[in-house]
Amino acid sequence: MKAALIRSLRCRRGTVAAVFAALAVPLVGMAAIGAEVGSWYVAKRRAQNAADAAAYSGALRLAAACTGCAQSDSQSVAYRARQFAAQNGFCAAGDSAAYPGSICQPLPSGMGRIAEVTTGTFAAGVFTPSGSGNAVQVSLAQSQPAHLASLFMGRSVTINAQAIAQVQMPSPICVLGLSGSNGVTIGGSAVLTGGNCTLMSDTSFKFNSSPQFTGPGWAVRAVGGCTASSTTCTTLGVPFNWYAPPVTDPLAGLNNQFASIKQGSSKTTCSSNQVCQLSPSSTAYGDLTVNGGSLTLSPGTYFFHNAAFKMTGGSLTGSNVNIVLLGKSSLTINGGTVTLTAAMVNNSYPRLDGVLFSSDVSGNVNFTGNGGSVLGGVLYFPNGDITWGGNAAGSNNCTQIIAASVTVQGNSTFQSSGCPANTIPRSQTVMLVR
Repeated sequence: MKAALIRSLRCRRGTVAAVFAALAVPLVGMAAIGAEVGSWYVAKRRAQNAADAAAYSGALRLAAACTGCAQSDSQSVAYRARQFAAQNGFCAAGDSAAYPGSICQPLPSGMGRIAEVTTGTFAAGVFTPSGSGNAVQVSLAQSQPAHLASLFMGRSVTINAQAIAQVQMPSPICVLGLSGSNGVTIGGSAVLTGGNCTLMSDTSFKFNSSPQFTGPGWAVRAVGGCTASSTTCTTLGVPFNWYAPPVTDPLAGLNNQFASIKQGSSKTTCSSNQVCQLSPSSTAYGDLTVNGGSLTLSPGTYFFHNAAFKMTGGSLTGSNVNIVLLGKSSLTINGGTVTLTAAMVNNSYPRLDGVLFSSDVSGNVNFTGNGGSVLGGVLYFPNGDITWGGNAAGSNNCTQIIAASVTVQGNSTFQSSGCPANTIPRSQTVMLVR
């Protein structure tokens, strides 16, 4: 009997089964808790994706509301943010039916969601709610009951997600190249003076030499990259972005409204020390030549049709003037002293506010004045290739170029601060900053 008892104590049959039976319940429980926590992680990622999309959409709508920008969206910032949250499967109470494209399903019992959209200012890493500003913050929350996890924590868990998108606007654009292989080219030994100014190309940017920037707030941007004979593209010393979004021409179609202007053929020549005067007319002028005389333009709007507008010497002066070149006109300023400033308010043709020269003709346009020349206003040549050379200067507060392509050579001054808001191209970027 003693031997049988010893044999039974030494027998290991059924031990593993007994141990497994003892551990099965906690193992299954831990696996279930792991699965529950994993579902929270998935819900967190979905909520964050929805918050990111909502904040970005809200900021896009906020960008569309900028002063001087076209406005075609009748919905609010909050609406656009909530709409994109709903389209990404995250709806607050009542949102699932309120927004087109919503993919939200009814929530099970015990679950709830909250979506808050706030507009404010984001600066130095801090978001400050204000009801207006440059950023949109979206906060999403989802509460749901905890099951097995409630053994170790509360009976419910709240999943939070937050995102902030900011409307970033570099300095106002003072030079915009719309097309061509190189929308903007910087020539040899260029010294650019002014400030709070962006040089922008809707195609690529080219440097023939390293420019010098004088004044605060300069920036350089392009859509299609940068080319240079050295390391200039990466050593500018001012902020740059070679793959920025394209910028819309704010004056597109300006010259189309002048189709009713009557064609004229009168020609004006001012030479050999002559003192000449020209006045605005409801009909268009023909050729204008200044090659030694002194010509003054009285305030007003001037039209030239199929005209060669050419200056090679002497002086050309005019304040509060707007000059429109129609038909097959051309423009060359190559010498002499030019002092022209645009009328910032044109009651007869409001779209010319701030525009010094406007022309939809193609071809080369040359501005090469001496050191005393001043051109104040917007030079608008959407189909022309402008060469801004020598010591062509600008006024102290508004000298801006919009052209098919722009080549800057020598010392130049650009600035947009005094130009009407509707003439300044807008370069805005919406970025998720948190």
